[in-house]
Amino acid sequence: MPPPLRVLAIGDLEHDEFSRAVELIEQDAIVELTRHAEASEEPSPFELLVAFQSRPSNIDPTLIDGLRARMPLAGMAVVLGSWCEGEMRTGAPLPHCERVFWYQFAPWWQTVRAAWIENRPAHWQLAPGDDRPITRPASPKLIAIDTADHDSAHALLDACETLGMAGAWSPRHDRRPLTTHASAGVWVGAQLDKVEEQQLASFRQSLPEHTPLVVLLDFPRRDRVERALELGATEVLGKPWRVEQLGAAVLGDVLA
Repeated sequence: MPPPLRVLAIGDLEHDEFSRAVELIEQDAIVELTRHAEASEEPSPFELLVAFQSRPSNIDPTLIDGLRARMPLAGMAVVLGSWCEGEMRTGAPLPHCERVFWYQFAPWWQTVRAAWIENRPAHWQLAPGDDRPITRPASPKLIAIDTADHDSAHALLDACETLGMAGAWSPRHDRRPLTTHASAGVWVGAQLDKVEEQQLASFRQSLPEHTPLVVLLDFPRRDRVERALELGATEVLGKPWRVEQLGAAVLGDVLA
């Protein structure tokens, strides 16, 4: 068993949108939690920096530069709040950091944790251009897909194949029961309005009890994420989603 992953967490650690992320890190790693991390020339004992940023420009980029100098081999990620969604157009993103929105953190952390436990290179340890390792289930899994969008359906079917799973999709207006019980479900929506709430609830009821259900939304807000969880989602991701994060969300029981 490898030693615990040592994480330096800085920034808006008490912001409501980040409470689950901080809790997950504290469960699985040796963590130093601080609002301020002064740059110095001393070497750092951490393998990973996680900066929590609720609003654009409220973390000084020079601080990240200084930490980069101290931690040249460490991974660096910034967990972004909802107010940071337009930052790429209007602001200056933090340097050196992988961008992870608050609603993406759980599956992102699952991939980091799995790589560390299995003694595989984390994605920040891969050379540029190298593919990230994809965790595949030990036994076949069938993923039920519910979307009204043909392009989304085909993208999800391709993702299932990449992840070593089978996907099954029937159009939302013409849903047909599966002849085999699904191991997980993926439901695609927009803003989760009242109509979509009913559609999500219906899809949840069509799945076996306790089956993982991943919901994909456009720019998820906290109230919509909470509503999706109330309706039976086990994880909510925003679009565009990443294959490895989708896989971690679907295969959470395998990676745990």
